[in-house]
Amino acid sequence: MMSGHAYAHGIGEYYALPVPIQYYLLGSAIAVAVSFFLFALFLNKRGDLKNVERRINAAWLPKALLTLKALTLGLLLLIVTAGIFGEQQVSTNFGPVYFWVFFLIGFSLLSILVGNSWQYISPFKTISNLLKLKAGPKGPIKTIPWWLPATLLLLLFWWELISGVSYVPMYVGGVLLVYSLLNPYLATVYKDWLSKGEVFAALFNTVGKLAYINIGKDAKTLIIAKPARKVANKPASKATLLLASVLLAGASFDSVRETVLWSNILRVIGINSNTGMTLANTAGIIIAPLPFLISFVIAIRIMQKLTGSTYSWQILARRFAWSLLPIAFGYTLAHNFSLFITSLPAMLAVLSDPFGWGWNLFGTTSLAKTPLLLGAKTVWFIEISFVVLAHVVGVWFAHVIALRTFKTERDVNRSQYPMVILMLGYTIMTLWLLSQVLVT
Repeated sequence: MMSGHAYAHGIGEYYALPVPIQYYLLGSAIAVAVSFFLFALFLNKRGDLKNVERRINAAWLPKALLTLKALTLGLLLLIVTAGIFGEQQVSTNFGPVYFWVFFLIGFSLLSILVGNSWQYISPFKTISNLLKLKAGPKGPIKTIPWWLPATLLLLLFWWELISGVSYVPMYVGGVLLVYSLLNPYLATVYKDWLSKGEVFAALFNTVGKLAYINIGKDAKTLIIAKPARKVANKPASKATLLLASVLLAGASFDSVRETVLWSNILRVIGINSNTGMTLANTAGIIIAPLPFLISFVIAIRIMQKLTGSTYSWQILARRFAWSLLPIAFGYTLAHNFSLFITSLPAMLAVLSDPFGWGWNLFGTTSLAKTPLLLGAKTVWFIEISFVVLAHVVGVWFAHVIALRTFKTERDVNRSQYPMVILMLGYTIMTLWLLSQVLVT
């Protein structure tokens, strides 16, 4: 089992900022604020908001999807077998590093590039199709509870951050084996389970709403359309709003628990045992989505008052929930970027020896001792870029949605005041949290 902070999301070296952190926070906030004014000036023609789709024939696509489907299934089988039968050292086992870093981040990135790709290559869907479990005579009859996908994602974060066994290979392999066999049964109980209920499908398909490219229903065409225009046409579901809040909360709480402030809070209230810390961290991650939800709802209520909208605040919240998605994904990417950099040499090494049995299939095992590809300074500026860009995209989404929602330019601009303040607060908070585990 790894130590408590061996795989923390810092990179193992410190970078002394040349200027105080406050200047970085101020500069990033100004960049987000300027984007609001630019969108207000130049993105104000309602005629530009038509959701125009362009279709491209892709004769190669079916074979590419079949190859990716076989690859994802093979990788899942490798995680399970390596986890259960391989050496139980994190550094020499393929399963934990691949699953927690390269699977989650890699397929999120793929979903950003091709929005609905997961539904065509999901290994869990492939296993379900192979097992061919049958539902009742009327098929799956239960509707997926709207809160269930977000709850499963929160449970996934708990397993990763708090359980203490998330990087134990046998647990990774065993849990994924049970989960793989459970999904075919759940698909016979719940409607659309493998596209909306299964936690990775819910996560990747939601993130995929940000993509310019999607696969057509015939799996032979690519559909290109601007994502902000697509989402502006339809309010998000309650499930999407909650999922975005949990995604923001997971990365945020991981940073919070690595701060001196959190340690001091636990010390002051007398928590110093492992059991006490586990309970406190569990309570923390359960509560973590609430600040994002509450602040978002407050911004929406203010928006409703400023514009005099006839829409209820619940409808406005669902319409503007799409603007949280770029922020949630951008912060998750920024938060995990340092872990990706530190894990890359180890990942390349274990590809040659996934079970830790002394193989060297591709001649890459020596790469485990490769120095860091990027230093703390470079990582810090890349993370700043991810966070700022994500918030700028969030402002863009919010502005396009406002153009769809409100009739006058005055109301469009007024609606954005609370949203910009909200996003400025998110920007400052996320960068401050990132800096706590990277710089001194």
